[in-house]
Amino acid sequence: MRKTTWFRAKPWISHHLAILKLETEYNMSRDILEKLTEFQVRQILSAPEEKRKEIIEKIEKGEEIPSAREIEAEVKEVAPTTPKAECV
Repeated sequence: MRKTTWFRAKPWISHHLAILKLETEYNMSRDILEKLTEFQVRQILSAPEEKRKEIIEKIEKGEEIPSAREIEAEVKEVAPTTPKAECV
């Protein structure tokens, strides 16, 4: 019984630690944090520092909260791409 409870608690703990990081490091309000899903938080935290601040500012200005996929697409736009090696 305890294994099942701990197994289910791990994602919950991870999610809440990520939310605390947004709250403490970026001073996001509780109202906004309560509306974010685990996936949205994960995508925001995976963004480069500058883009992360930009996304957080958009959300705090009262704009609609983007979906996790929209955040992911913004992050991928910014990520530098490495050129593929040519086959000779």
